[in-house]
Amino acid sequence: MAVHGLWNRGPELAVLRHNLDKALGWPVVQFRYDTRGTSLEAVSDALAEFVAERGRGTVHLVGHSLGGLVALHALLTRALPPGRAVLLGAPVNGAAALAGAEKVPFGIRLIGGLLPEALALAPYAPPYDRDVGVIAGEVPLGIGRLVAKLHGPNDGTISVAETRLSGCPHLRVRTSHTGLLFSAEVARSTAAFLRSGTFVV
Repeated sequence: MAVHGLWNRGPELAVLRHNLDKALGWPVVQFRYDTRGTSLEAVSDALAEFVAERGRGTVHLVGHSLGGLVALHALLTRALPPGRAVLLGAPVNGAAALAGAEKVPFGIRLIGGLLPEALALAPYAPPYDRDVGVIAGEVPLGIGRLVAKLHGPNDGTISVAETRLSGCPHLRVRTSHTGLLFSAEVARSTAAFLRSGTFVV
């Protein structure tokens, strides 16, 4: 199950979903939500309900950016079926880019309240009842660099350090924040982790 990020509505994950469909051998469904006009609790409830409607079997989650925070919060606070999760460029340790964006005219209005609410819970701790893997990009091309100084390797929006989740496997790839959605390597590594709990393909 794929969970999209800020300002997205789902089509942006079409390539990743297609690649995962082929690598996994089963269809990847899309969870859609309002990334700006709702609360984290409401989105977590909606995700849990969406999962429940699809049966009681194993459910794996793949979340990009804000979608990774949404997936992680739901795993930590809701009774979801067993399964693994992969977070793609998710700022589990905070996001310097958000602080910078909030200083830009209309920045807060453009971002909405969900991302700041989710980031207020950082740093996150992983759910220890399931495998969670993290993939971070390290090609610094993205809007984050326009509004904030990103320290160390980064994907142009989120720094590699901001994606690290304590005790969880962490993979760095040569792609940007948005590029995580289109990278064949990311799709292969994500599929490998969902199958086995390791990024080794």
